Amino acid sequence: MEKFLKSVFFDIETYRLSIIFTIVFSALLVIDYKDIIANYLVSGDLAIAIIIGICIAFVALLFLLRHHFFDMIVKIPTVNGLDRATVLCCVFTALFFVSIHLINQAYNYKCLILIVSFFLCLSFFTFRIIRYCFLINKSEIDDSFIVDFKSIVEENPKPDDKFPVLISEKDVDYDLFGRSEIIFQLLLAIKMCCMSNAPFVIGLSGEWGSGKTTILNNVKKYFEGDEKTVIIDGFDPWVYSSPNALLVGMYYTILQKTGVHYNNYQIKELINLACNIVEDSKEAKSISRIAKSILSQEKENDSIENLKSIIDDYLRAKNKTIVFFIDNLDRATAENVRFVFKLVGAVLDFERVKYVLSYDANRLDRIFEDSMGIDPRYIEKIINQELVVPKISNEIRANIYRRATTNLLIANGVQQNELNDYEYILQFIIDEVDDIRTFKRILNSAFFLTFANRYLYKPDLLMIEIIRFLDMELYESIYRNRQFFIDSDTQFDKNTLYASIRREEFNSKCKSYFDELFKEREQYISILSVAFPYVNNYSRGGDIKQNYTDPERNKDTQLHSRINSAKFFDLYFSYSINDFLDINNRFDKGIKKVLSSPVDKIELDFSKLISSIPEEAQLEWTQKLYLIKDDIDDSALYPILISLYNNIYRFDNQRKFLTPSARERALSVMANLFSRTDSQDDFIKNMNNDFKKLLVVTEMIYWLGEKNEESKNKLIEYAKKLCDNILNDNIDIYRDEYYERGNVWAIYHTLKYCDIQNKEDIIKRYIASIINQDNVYRVLGDTVGSSIGRVYRYHIVKENYDILIDEKINIQSLLEKKEHRNSSEQLIYDLYQDYLEHQGSLEHQREFDYPFEFNL
Repeated sequence: MEKFLKSVFFDIETYRLSIIFTIVFSALLVIDYKDIIANYLVSGDLAIAIIIGICIAFVALLFLLRHHFFDMIVKIPTVNGLDRATVLCCVFTALFFVSIHLINQAYNYKCLILIVSFFLCLSFFTFRIIRYCFLINKSEIDDSFIVDFKSIVEENPKPDDKFPVLISEKDVDYDLFGRSEIIFQLLLAIKMCCMSNAPFVIGLSGEWGSGKTTILNNVKKYFEGDEKTVIIDGFDPWVYSSPNALLVGMYYTILQKTGVHYNNYQIKELINLACNIVEDSKEAKSISRIAKSILSQEKENDSIENLKSIIDDYLRAKNKTIVFFIDNLDRATAENVRFVFKLVGAVLDFERVKYVLSYDANRLDRIFEDSMGIDPRYIEKIINQELVVPKISNEIRANIYRRATTNLLIANGVQQNELNDYEYILQFIIDEVDDIRTFKRILNSAFFLTFANRYLYKPDLLMIEIIRFLDMELYESIYRNRQFFIDSDTQFDKNTLYASIRREEFNSKCKSYFDELFKEREQYISILSVAFPYVNNYSRGGDIKQNYTDPERNKDTQLHSRINSAKFFDLYFSYSINDFLDINNRFDKGIKKVLSSPVDKIELDFSKLISSIPEEAQLEWTQKLYLIKDDIDDSALYPILISLYNNIYRFDNQRKFLTPSARERALSVMANLFSRTDSQDDFIKNMNNDFKKLLVVTEMIYWLGEKNEESKNKLIEYAKKLCDNILNDNIDIYRDEYYERGNVWAIYHTLKYCDIQNKEDIIKRYIASIINQDNVYRVLGDTVGSSIGRVYRYHIVKENYDILIDEKINIQSLLEKKEHRNSSEQLIYDLYQDYLEHQGSLEHQREFDYPFEFNL
């Protein structure tokens, strides 16, 4: 409210309106005193007065609409002309009320009109104040996630789930890097030069980002409350577009601080004269002509020397000294830099004005030598004393960097137990980033982009973002030469797969590439080695592509969607999401929700999760499940095992190139969970003689391997029981309610596990007893083998055929009794005809291409 009222009452626009209102007020008072309107209404034509009144009201309405009167009432929360006019209406209405009483014109109707008008204006003004305060409070923003650098170093800000934390880049007046000595030296130099009447220029030299501004701010603090020293700061020469504008800015700044008043015309003349003095163009006047121009001024007090004398006398009389700080001098244009030096050295060299210039000496040398062709030693003629910002102690810098980055990671939601994942990045920053400004920019760029991303693995993303910030050429090279950085899931990138298959050739090319890449970038090897195994192998001097794959590294790559995988590499450069990453993220959310459920709800929740998986996502989903199987808590083993068993046929059984199917992965997980659970007997009891899932049992036996004999024997015993029931009761496992392709091989393998000697004869007799025209296609389907590439390629395997089919069975006759009903049965029929034609000889056997796995 206070801001609103100040804007209304103390704005220059209010004073301008006051003049208009005063004129109108005076005119109305005179008109009212002379009864001009009343006399006209009595003697004049009333109709004409009404018409004139309506016209005036219409014109007023158009005026209000043209100037968005109604928008100013409701939509515009800032102070506007309507608010000022309303206040002035209240004031002048009250004055009018007092005035008519003083001149004895306070008739009842006039008083009533004035009172009503006053309260209407006051009510409207009150409404505007309330609405302004409401909108301002509503628009207040929470900047708690933008923190000061000091607070991020000294405190542990609370993590924010919505926004990554940013570091404020505003200039500060505190010192965290142990530079108290240079601060004291600069302060002492300023105080000493202020004791002299001679012009003096101090230079503070330091590299970009070395903290010059912070040092100056610390020095300025010591002059707060010093009545003898006037500080001029905040003057940035780099914001001025031309030398003339720069000179105007410096002159006005000095005149404002000294209190010496010149009118605009005088100042303009002085500035033009000064520009002539310091001008370097080909058309510049000679010294004699400049002197003549100065001496020919009509008024002596308009000369620069006279103005300098007036300013010096004024400051001497007031016993004040001005310290003029000019920071960021090296950011200005070359012309402005040269101009500043000439100004402080020749034109604005007042006795009691001392200059402190902050700059990068190397940058100034380039400006004078390269851009201007001037000897850099020219600076020595202007700078009376130069102080150099010293290097920050490595120990202090490392301590500040580590505290700042650690606290920033925590503020961005990184848990304490995850901080070690970032240690190699923090050490790289400490070793390679020298200047403070670059460090802050890394915190606000690389860290921000990393923690603004919701899906990718944060350490890898932070690593590649820091490389992008520090060395764009290296960043681009990594992206363009991905085959030398991707070692996982290479089957998903044909160029990477081809490069990595030819191992010896790949190792040679990769080593040559790394030799050239790291020739002048050796410092990056350590940070890249953590994310890219190929770089790590290179740094150790061995073969870059090894003969084996580290299972733990592969697990970490898949679980965290790491940058060295062909499935995720592009995402770290494009910040996009693909199907692999989307599946991984959905899996993480889903499994986290399931495992956090009460034990009695895990089975149901996990079944719902399985049913929600699209078929195309099952392969990736089950791979993630396989990778986390050992991390599942004991209490969740049994319910998840039961859920997988009940839903096992929901998983697709189509295999990809060199990759198990989703169902096979799920079965391997089931075997692992069964071996670890204490409820094995309950699980076997739950299977309840389900003939359709006999193959599930034997697959679990296969995945248990040789290390879990006890668990394996329990499943073999159960499978043997099912097989005995099937064989003894002659149960047709090819009937719809029992059929699952491969179940007959479950019987065969169970007999094999039980070391039954005549298992082939048992299987043949069983098939002979149940085979008929209705199930002949399914029986033959169990003899078919396949190879998987771009398409499925099928053939009848003679060995399988000989195990299942007794030669006395007339298969051809059964096939001819019933027509094939679909393309899968047509495929089986064609395969069998081919098998008969070539008598099962592998030398003449040919395969049939099929776009997908056949379904019987």
